[in-house]
Amino acid sequence: MHANQPRHTIIVPSETQSREFDAKLLLACMLAEKGCPTIVGSRVAIHNHIHKLKHSIYLAKDFRKPSTRIFRILKGLGTTILAWDEEGVLVFDQNLYHERRVHAPNLAQIKEFFAWGPLNKNMIATAPGYHGQTIHLSGNPRVDMLRPELRKTYDRDVEALKKRHGTFILINTNFGMLNHFLPTHVVTPGGKDKSTGGVISTEMKQAWQHQTLVFEAFKKMVAPLAEKFPHCTIVIRPHPGESLKVWQDIARDCKNVVVLHEGPVQPWLLACAAMVHSSCTTGIEGFLLGAKVISYRPVQSDSFDHKMSNDLSYQVFTLDELLKAVADALQGRELDQSKAARDIIVAELFASLVGEFAADKIANRIAEIAKTKDLLQHTHFFARLIAKLHSVIRATVRIITSRMPNHKNSTAYTNKRFPGVSLPYIQQRVTDYRRALVRFEGVSVKKISENVFVVEKQLLTTT
Repeated sequence: MHANQPRHTIIVPSETQSREFDAKLLLACMLAEKGCPTIVGSRVAIHNHIHKLKHSIYLAKDFRKPSTRIFRILKGLGTTILAWDEEGVLVFDQNLYHERRVHAPNLAQIKEFFAWGPLNKNMIATAPGYHGQTIHLSGNPRVDMLRPELRKTYDRDVEALKKRHGTFILINTNFGMLNHFLPTHVVTPGGKDKSTGGVISTEMKQAWQHQTLVFEAFKKMVAPLAEKFPHCTIVIRPHPGESLKVWQDIARDCKNVVVLHEGPVQPWLLACAAMVHSSCTTGIEGFLLGAKVISYRPVQSDSFDHKMSNDLSYQVFTLDELLKAVADALQGRELDQSKAARDIIVAELFASLVGEFAADKIANRIAEIAKTKDLLQHTHFFARLIAKLHSVIRATVRIITSRMPNHKNSTAYTNKRFPGVSLPYIQQRVTDYRRALVRFEGVSVKKISENVFVVEKQLLTTT
């Protein structure tokens, strides 16, 4: 190995396959290109084998309270933790963000952060537990996938969706708080918020009340939309954490409504004639892809609506306004918005929309860290042994609880978030990236266990 080559294996787990896996695979290709073998795949599967995997750098998806146990194990194993926040763009309010997205002890363990943009960087820098660690204004690989250079990798999927559904209207929902796949995780006033492990605060109760009104309005809008546009398919795409049942019950009475959550959202946004949402990340993604994005806001709240997501969309406030906006979109009319205002919002949310990719910036920095000779934290032999033991116990408990219906570790819930990915699929995606960017020659993928893969490049050695 050359002296300046990276020495360490990187782990990049993916919790929600449809949301983030393609972007993390892109990052893995860029890391492999720089000589860093990178393990990608299902977060659950990776965590269940974390004590067996060769690694020294772990890229965390967040720093919330539910990550506490795996962080402790990683620390005991001597692993360096880097992080971004997978939900770092959807910021409603600083206090609410810190309450729901930050656990101070976890935040303190992270060596360096990668921020989506200036707003996300500020949210991290002002969070409890932040101790001055470097925050890179890198952008995020998920936004790389929306850039023109990589949109073409979805061309096959876009054509398949158009052939399958014809002209369709996409409804993206974001009601996991009220309609969670797991009944025990549905948030109710007076109960506990399982996502944070805490009792519902006054602010969270107010958010629940607001979301309930919006949820009811969304349920009531489906039938009129289907009736108004009988020759279009209405595709309801619930959030990955949502139960499908409530939407399936509504669709049962509408012959042109289907409920689906299949594959990444990008091709759906590129293929649809119009997309309807409310305070959802897909509103931002749709805007960046040039989709006709409509934010339906039957109830408004300065505190609990996502201003930037809505401001990047064409906003309507009544059902009649919604029906008219969809009709305009179907007829090819532009939905007017202020370009100057949108440019300001985008600059606040995102870095690396042009020029060097966010994934390249992140990969460059990780590769530099990986060159460090003594990167592994100096932990006592017994501390490592205890960490491995805790990892084995954790994995065993998860195997047992995976058989329990409605448990957060249940196989049904795990499969909903990460249905599974095959080696041929990943190889095809790497080929797509190679053709689109004219790079990654020699980068290959090997399956090491179910839904876990290593992406690497054969490096020349010297004797």
